[in-house]
Amino acid sequence: MSKINVLHVIDKFSMDGQNIHGVTRVLSWWIPRFNKERYNLIVCGLKHPDPASRTLEDLGLKVLYLGRGKLNPITAIDLLKVIKKEKIDVLHLHGYGACNFGRIAAIISKTPALLHEHAAFPRVPLHQVMADYILAKFISETVANCSSVAEFCIKKRSIPSENVKVIFNGIPLDEFKMASHEDIEKEKQRLNIPPDYKIVGTVARLHEQKGINYFIEAIPEVLNSCPKTKFLIVGDGHLRGELEERCKQLNLQHHVVFTGQRKDIPLILSLLDIKVISSVYEGTTLTVFETMAVGKPIISTDVDGLREVIEDGKTALVVPPKDVKVLAQKIIYLLKNKEEAERLGANAREEGKKYDIDSSVRKIEKLYDKLYDLKNHNLSSTYKIAGGDFDT
Repeated sequence: MSKINVLHVIDKFSMDGQNIHGVTRVLSWWIPRFNKERYNLIVCGLKHPDPASRTLEDLGLKVLYLGRGKLNPITAIDLLKVIKKEKIDVLHLHGYGACNFGRIAAIISKTPALLHEHAAFPRVPLHQVMADYILAKFISETVANCSSVAEFCIKKRSIPSENVKVIFNGIPLDEFKMASHEDIEKEKQRLNIPPDYKIVGTVARLHEQKGINYFIEAIPEVLNSCPKTKFLIVGDGHLRGELEERCKQLNLQHHVVFTGQRKDIPLILSLLDIKVISSVYEGTTLTVFETMAVGKPIISTDVDGLREVIEDGKTALVVPPKDVKVLAQKIIYLLKNKEEAERLGANAREEGKKYDIDSSVRKIEKLYDKLYDLKNHNLSSTYKIAGGDFDT
């Protein structure tokens, strides 16, 4: 059986040029898990190398760079050269620029392409609406990481519903286990958190999408009821300075710890008594799966793909986006009701077992097989895939 050469094309590897975003993180988990005897996977970035992209190289992955801007039409020519040189059989496209130029290259080279959407954005730029309208019918398959994102693809990106499959990203469950008591206590000491304090935290890119400002605005009310509480904000991004300044204005600088980017996320999650997800829109953020795997209680906004993964009162507490008062009330409730917090965490851990990344990889492998057969005009019934096969 011939090996299938797959080219993952991605707009950018981070939002700030330094810290990897969710798509890059998913690629770092996916690619090593594909059957190496059957699939050869290469990553191609539209721009120049940056520290975030180097993290994939450090994992031993082959990464190419086109050194172009997202609207540079020469990008399509560059992709055609890569397709020819690397003998690419399937294109796997992530991001607006990658999808646009990737689809053009796919049409010219007669290479089947898979569009992968990771979020349901509040609005789509006009130039992208036009590009999708023209190019939508030329895509072979589309993968959405939840049903809300699938609906976004159909309604706002002009993609035919029969071409959209839902495949949740998932995480490597074996990497997300509760840290030892000794490691937890050491980390608390390092962060100057007293042993009798509760810890409420969030792990996110510091970007408007993640709604960290609403989390911060809820903290004063929580402290009024539960003064022995520390708050962790884990991650980095262009809003960090603004968020730190807001904490100073609210006199919270001694109560909130900005850790910056951390790689030891299982340890960080193990510290928390409550995990907050305050996003104003999402696909299915990886952090919800990670927190479920560790078994920590979650308070999450009721947005997009998150509502497909968690259930209010069973695996999490759900709050409206941007509602500071309700968010504060829910945090206080769980801080004062330990048994309820433990019940939610245990339920979340059990539910999280459904979202192992190996399952996602196997489903994507089936799509690659189908597209490879399409390219060779030999679509076998073995790979006839109904959309329902991918609903989790």
